[in-house]
Amino acid sequence: MHRGMAVLAAGTLVSAPAAAETERWVQTEETMPARLIEVGTWEFSATKRGPDGRPECYESWTFNADGSGLIVSGKQRVTTSWKADRFQELGQFLFVTNETTTDGPDCMGRAVDTSEYPYKSPGFQLIFFENGMRAKVCDGGKLMTLPDGTTTTLLDADDCWGEIAPLSKG
Repeated sequence: MHRGMAVLAAGTLVSAPAAAETERWVQTEETMPARLIEVGTWEFSATKRGPDGRPECYESWTFNADGSGLIVSGKQRVTTSWKADRFQELGQFLFVTNETTTDGPDCMGRAVDTSEYPYKSPGFQLIFFENGMRAKVCDGGKLMTLPDGTTTTLLDADDCWGEIAPLSKG
């Protein structure tokens, strides 16, 4: 009887991963902001590397459901507002307004001028991968017209300047 239970238990374990698989995440106008809010706080890492081979800058970016947020960059704490918008020709962009900031150097060691706040940052794209758990942070790229008359956006590696991933809670 114990042997039969062991075989049954082993069969259950073998089929468990199939049942545990999650639905494939697809980036859309609705899912992108929802994913930002669901994760809450993301770690930004710059694409550019320092002399030690590590990203030259790390920040945390928090996205709240009410459109507010927080960027922590070095000693700076920047309160933000954000929204996602889609442009027919270019794609989906994230727009962040930096509302207020604290004094102190940013992640690059640069001082901040608090009198320049609030200000709107240029929009940027988040191009998600790994089932929506990581995203490249990119400029708009270049709009190109294809031979059939349709348009598309071409992104070069230089158009992407960072990456975000969920901030580990530990």
